[in-house]
Amino acid sequence: MMSSFLKSVILFLSLSTSMYVVTGIEWLSPDASYTLVEGDTFNETFQYNRGNDGNVGVSITAGPTGDLRIERLASAVNLVAIPTVTRDFNGEYQVVLRSPDKTDVPLWVTFDVRYGPDLVAITGGPEFDEGTVLRLTLETKMNCETSVVRWTVPGDEVFDSQYSDVMGWYLEVPEIKRSQKGLYKVDVECQHLPDLEFNRNSNNIEVIIKYAPDILLLRNDITLNTNEYIFEGDDIGFDCEVDSQPPVTSSDIYWMKENAKVEPESHQLISQSVSITDTGKYTCLASNSVGINSSFVNLMVQNIPRVSTINSKITLQENNLPTSLQLNCSIVVHSKMCTVRWTGPGEFVHESDGIPEYRLGDISELHRSVVIDDLSRDDNGVYSCDVECEYFDSERSESNSATIEINIVYPPQLSPNQAQSSQVILRQGERLQLTCDFIDGNPLAQVRWRISPEKSSFVSTNNTLVIANTTRSDSGHYECVAYPQPFSGNKMLSVIVRVQYPPEKPIIRYLTETNVAVGETVAVECVCASSYPPANLVILLNGKEAARGGTVAVINGVETSTTLPYEIKMTEENNGDILECRATNEAYPTESIGTTAEALRTSSSWGNLPLYIGLAAGGFVVLLIVGLCVSSYLRKRSQRRKKVLEIQEDELNYTDIEMRRLSVADQRKASMASMSGLEMESKGEFKGVAISDGVFVNFI
Repeated sequence: MMSSFLKSVILFLSLSTSMYVVTGIEWLSPDASYTLVEGDTFNETFQYNRGNDGNVGVSITAGPTGDLRIERLASAVNLVAIPTVTRDFNGEYQVVLRSPDKTDVPLWVTFDVRYGPDLVAITGGPEFDEGTVLRLTLETKMNCETSVVRWTVPGDEVFDSQYSDVMGWYLEVPEIKRSQKGLYKVDVECQHLPDLEFNRNSNNIEVIIKYAPDILLLRNDITLNTNEYIFEGDDIGFDCEVDSQPPVTSSDIYWMKENAKVEPESHQLISQSVSITDTGKYTCLASNSVGINSSFVNLMVQNIPRVSTINSKITLQENNLPTSLQLNCSIVVHSKMCTVRWTGPGEFVHESDGIPEYRLGDISELHRSVVIDDLSRDDNGVYSCDVECEYFDSERSESNSATIEINIVYPPQLSPNQAQSSQVILRQGERLQLTCDFIDGNPLAQVRWRISPEKSSFVSTNNTLVIANTTRSDSGHYECVAYPQPFSGNKMLSVIVRVQYPPEKPIIRYLTETNVAVGETVAVECVCASSYPPANLVILLNGKEAARGGTVAVINGVETSTTLPYEIKMTEENNGDILECRATNEAYPTESIGTTAEALRTSSSWGNLPLYIGLAAGGFVVLLIVGLCVSSYLRKRSQRRKKVLEIQEDELNYTDIEMRRLSVADQRKASMASMSGLEMESKGEFKGVAISDGVFVNFI
């Protein structure tokens, strides 16, 4: 737009030219300015003076691009906007009168065309990271005296637009939030214009707020707590619900337990029939282009208490008991709290320390114990470790237990009223009954009778032994013993049984020659091989008692009674005398099995001399041989074993060796019998006897 000064100069020059060249050419209408509204019509007439030259030209030499046409009249010019006024007319037009001498007289016509916003554009966005500054800028074209720009944001909140000479109209939101995403609208209105539709315009933009994944953990559409409690054996299904922009894909979501990925990778964590080993911290992770985020849940698998013991049974020997015994049980449990109680035989109750709330990841065994002092057989029985538990997020309670059996082993014992008789004596043919009354032990025992030590087999099937018709072979040492292990061979009661029987038929044994001369001495003794009680022997001469008493020796396991040697000096009167041996015993004082009788014989002294010499020589040889044999036998025998000589009158534990002290005279006679190779008969067996250091010894 030209200044007023420039216009004045141009007008002056034009007038000067007209004045000197063409006279009278001038604009009669002054410069004009018009304020119009786009769409108006414009048709304006401007008067001019043609002067002395009627050939005047009119043209528009400068101006906007609007189509402003000239309609020339005789002394005026019509300016017409074709077809209507538009914003293209904005500006100044120069309308020039040109004389023949090419002198131009200008006229300035200025247009101010008002128009509303016909172009509204929004720049910036549409994506913004959460927490950053949101800035939207308006791009528009309008010519208004007064304009109003308003922004409507999500939530229908309206803000007046800010304006900057640099940026123009704009909207700015500091620290944009995801909740502020959505449609943003800008409304532009030109005021002081006719109420036309084009006075207003608007545009909008969908704003996207980008943010890292926001995770919500659900179970059955219910938000999970930090600690989730379930029971062993239950199924779980945790869902990792992710809110993010841009949205995450399935491959961008996965679960981890502690530091390990859970397979398969998915937004769901599914496990069937969980166990306490599944207890742990589970974390769901999700990522997008903005960032990564996670959320975790502590899965607490609760269980029915598992109670166990190392030994279900503890066996101890009563004779080797410790002063105290500790019982232990192991407990694996995840619960809110548990009580532990030991119960046992009778009224035994012991409260152990309870089990506190378990901590995540702690699945170690807990141990609870009880100590039993002054242990005795009364503590035998089953002890139970009872655990009862309460649980989180549940009114449920569970219990379990484990048992330990204390087994103190002790043998059976005789009952207090058991007869303590150690010896039973009865006559043969009588009934024998032995009973072993006992208080049973632990474990339950079998009690039987046996004969010891010669016989090891049982003679009864229970604690009572009955022999209806006893014989002499039933005599012996009977023991009541307990079986089986650990009582094998445990002797409870010993009884010596002696069966009395009459003496066997005695024999007369000569200690010298049976046929001697007058004046010589005949030595005899009476022997009874078997009798209980020991036989009472009497030697009778011609029906009259001549000798009584003697010794008792165990020969080959049989008590043998022998009288003291009886010596008779032979005379002519003794020839034909009857020598008799008679045996009785205390059980059978009037009963004699029989007697043995022999007649004594004498011979002439000189008539028998050759016989005596021959017998003496033969006897000497026999004695020499027997002595050598006996000496060799005894020497070898002493090298093999050492005989223990003893007499046990209380229990009749008889050996094959019996000692009896003899007088010096008797020793001499016994020695003579030994050296002469005399034999003793006992049940058809013959044994030798010898004297050693004043002791009468039977040897086999």
